[in-house]
Amino acid sequence: MTTIRSTVVRLTAGVLLACGLLAISALPAAAEPARGWPDHDPVDSLEVLFVLVGMPMLLAIGILAFVMLPPIIRGEPLRPEWSLPSTDQWIGGPQRDKGQLAAPDDDTSKAGGASGRW
Repeated sequence: MTTIRSTVVRLTAGVLLACGLLAISALPAAAEPARGWPDHDPVDSLEVLFVLVGMPMLLAIGILAFVMLPPIIRGEPLRPEWSLPSTDQWIGGPQRDKGQLAAPDDDTSKAGGASGRW
């Protein structure tokens, strides 16, 4: 059985390991560009906003339109009906009441439900 202290130690070790791996994987980003490469032009803040906010928003609106417009055009309601079926359903089972199912005759019978053992 694990104690709270061992759980905290394992959790702390996992977090420290993940942070260390993340820091090691970020090291190549600190490298300087090659000397023969030209200096890049500064990026406009409006362009950054468009790329980081505008494009994902346009994508989300496009997906929403593809999903929601066809039912709206067909005149279907958008809200689901909250009425639940009043009777139990056994999908793929016999088309009769549960009381009419065969009961096991003796201990070796396979009728009457699951035959799992522990």
